[in-house]
Amino acid sequence: LISLLIVDITASSQTARIPTGGIYKATVRVPVIGSQVFQLRILTETYAHLTIRGVLTIDDIVEYWQDVDGNIDFQLSPKTKRILKRFRTKLASVGYDGVTDTPVCVVAPPLPFKIELRLNRIVGETDSISSY
Repeated sequence: LISLLIVDITASSQTARIPTGGIYKATVRVPVIGSQVFQLRILTETYAHLTIRGVLTIDDIVEYWQDVDGNIDFQLSPKTKRILKRFRTKLASVGYDGVTDTPVCVVAPPLPFKIELRLNRIVGETDSISSY
């Protein structure tokens, strides 16, 4: 098991768990590669569906763990790791802000800075970004 990250994001003294069934999305313009659409659907308390569309394309079921302090650790598939490596990009950290119901991902592209993504909850939409 390769652990890519642990991030400490606590919502309050009582940490909220990322809700099963939640769908979150963010669109970001990344220098050099252009617009990327990130979507995360929480399938269960331990699995999520990660979709990234744009020049960098990923569709993966990700196993994750959230501890009582709100820290999130996850395991990407070998295929996703290869794709990220080809783009010299890493998912540097992931956390969940229970107060705002917002997953926060920090992406480290081959640039001198990291990009923080705050994924917004989508209400009433199915697990699809095929309209992209």
